[in-house]
Amino acid sequence: MVRFSRFSLGKNEYRKVCKGKERRPMQLFGIMLFALSLVWVGGFAADNQSEYGGTLAFPLGYGGTIETLDPIIGSDSTVVTIADALGDGLLRYDLETLEIEPAIAESWEIGPNYKVYTFHLRHGVQFGKGYGEVTASDFEYTFERVLSFENPSRFPHLLLSLEGAKDFYNGKVDHIEGIKILGKYTLQLTTENPDVIFMTTIASNRLCVVPKAAVEKWGPAFGSHLVSAGPFELVEWVRGSKVEVKAFDKYYGGRPYLDNIEFLVMPESASRDAAFRAGAVDISMLSTAVYTNYKEDPQYKDLIIEVPELWTRVLTLNLREEKWQDVRVRQAANYAIDRETLNKYFLMDKAYVATSFLPKSSPGFDPNLKPYEYNLIKARELMEAAGYSKDHPFEFTIMACSDPAWGIAGGIALKPYLEAAYFKLKTVLVDSSTMWASAAAGDFDTYLNSAGLAKVSPVDFLSEVFASTELSGRENSAGYSSSEFDEYIKAARQEPDFEKRMVLVRKADALILSDAAMVFWNYSKAAAVHQAWVHGFVASPQDMIYQPWDKIWLDPEHSGA
Repeated sequence: MVRFSRFSLGKNEYRKVCKGKERRPMQLFGIMLFALSLVWVGGFAADNQSEYGGTLAFPLGYGGTIETLDPIIGSDSTVVTIADALGDGLLRYDLETLEIEPAIAESWEIGPNYKVYTFHLRHGVQFGKGYGEVTASDFEYTFERVLSFENPSRFPHLLLSLEGAKDFYNGKVDHIEGIKILGKYTLQLTTENPDVIFMTTIASNRLCVVPKAAVEKWGPAFGSHLVSAGPFELVEWVRGSKVEVKAFDKYYGGRPYLDNIEFLVMPESASRDAAFRAGAVDISMLSTAVYTNYKEDPQYKDLIIEVPELWTRVLTLNLREEKWQDVRVRQAANYAIDRETLNKYFLMDKAYVATSFLPKSSPGFDPNLKPYEYNLIKARELMEAAGYSKDHPFEFTIMACSDPAWGIAGGIALKPYLEAAYFKLKTVLVDSSTMWASAAAGDFDTYLNSAGLAKVSPVDFLSEVFASTELSGRENSAGYSSSEFDEYIKAARQEPDFEKRMVLVRKADALILSDAAMVFWNYSKAAAVHQAWVHGFVASPQDMIYQPWDKIWLDPEHSGA
């Protein structure tokens, strides 16, 4: 058996990306051998300079009223960030490097065929609210809950690669063959096919363990009373106002430094800005409207943290519609857009020009891949070859929500560029829930969105949006279909060597680019500013509101120490 001080699938897939500088974490010893099992052995490091105490006021800048705290039902990032404070799963990510770390599973073994994964749980891990010790059977229940067809889970695809998961999801069997309890603290998961990125999937922050007794007690209201085994416990949820959590003294990783966190519902950028400058909140996500002001402010410019996020802003085309099936039209739309100018003046440099779909923060990003240049002449030539002209334009509708970075304002900004290339379009404002429902049903012409779902593995990042249902477990809303793309993804999912896997990933991304499967616009740049008395806030490529809540601390004068 080979032991490592840190776990990797092949070579390390994850890069640290902070303030525009990229550096790979230390490369690990060797590549996993098929004949051997790998074990992660880890622990927790203490920061002797950290202070205990105090309440962190953290404004939530996404969306409006929180509908649920249940991470397998709530769709937006605010739900996950609160669930991160309340819960843990088998594994987790280092939020800066995105390397896999142990959580409730303290070690594990991977079988030689990348199908059998055996997890050894820590002993004595406690659920909050007095629901007892976490055991292997709790994870079995949690995963069944994620996959249950009768449960309104939005994320069954996370576990559909398990043996028998599809039959369980479709109600054909009452047990998932790929989940076995080998002992009170030992859980074995078996995938239907070899899957070298399964560990990145099982580390999803959607899969925090929950106690059956609490779910059964609260029923449909469990999302208002979330219980798990994280560093904090739920104190109060005031709908439309705040979610308050308190430190869990029995947390297996050690008591958090903070006494409390108040997650404040504050979607308006102006409100967050005013509250931050008044010292009423400790951290603020910077919107495009205020980003430049903070970058130029001597008081705050050195307190800004920014990172390329695992999100790509695109105009999604309904490729099921006959008019979008002409690749010349799709390519023309990509050539028609001046991304550099839009990013500089519309998004005020709070974005990166998109090449294809994989963003800069992904290990699959290919720096040698060339994006569509702004070339109006070429765009018009392609449109004319496809039968369109100034007098006979290509008509379509952009559906968009109110998000200031990629919503209806983005559609308005794109319009003159596209219309100069013989497109004629109108923009339609809808609420977010309507837009996502229409997208899922294929009931749209085009829609503006931020895509990728912060998937850590580039294989998942691509397959989530473009692969066939058989490979992704989900129906891609654009209706993109390519057997060549599916073959790249299938091969990548079974390739244990990291560098060879990234070659396949980059070929898949290049294919999407040449196919102009979407209109690629920009990669999200997350930016946040924190007060000088806040420590431990990190640049998180998945989403800046995902934070190591148990590691954040305040200076003594603000902590009550």
